[in-house]
Amino acid sequence: MKLIPESLEESLNFERGIDPKKSMMIGLSSPRRFKSIEEFVDYIIKAMPLIFGGKIPEDILSKGEEGIIPESYYSEIVKWLSRGFEMPDGDSDWDFTTNTEFNTWTLQIEQRLEEILGQKRWSKNN
Repeated sequence: MKLIPESLEESLNFERGIDPKKSMMIGLSSPRRFKSIEEFVDYIIKAMPLIFGGKIPEDILSKGEEGIIPESYYSEIVKWLSRGFEMPDGDSDWDFTTNTEFNTWTLQIEQRLEEILGQKRWSKNN
């Protein structure tokens, strides 16, 4: 009895223990070059549960810490991005970018989170 059909061929060689999506450079965890700030913000919003271990932190719009996004969360996002993500011009310095389209990326993410979560970063009840 033959267990593998004759027409089945393996075209990609996956290393044991490595996520196939990572090997194929697809999915949320794969490094990429963003084409626009809109694409980048959409990606970060989708990736937040992955970045923060399961879900978007409830206090991500808290005013308890300085900065547009609280420093502790900002640091996690920058650490995630430093694994190979790039802006359209190839810049990958997410802390100090001079890319005019991306130099306010934290503000763009905050605004999208405010829309999604129905909260304001600097509201009195945060």
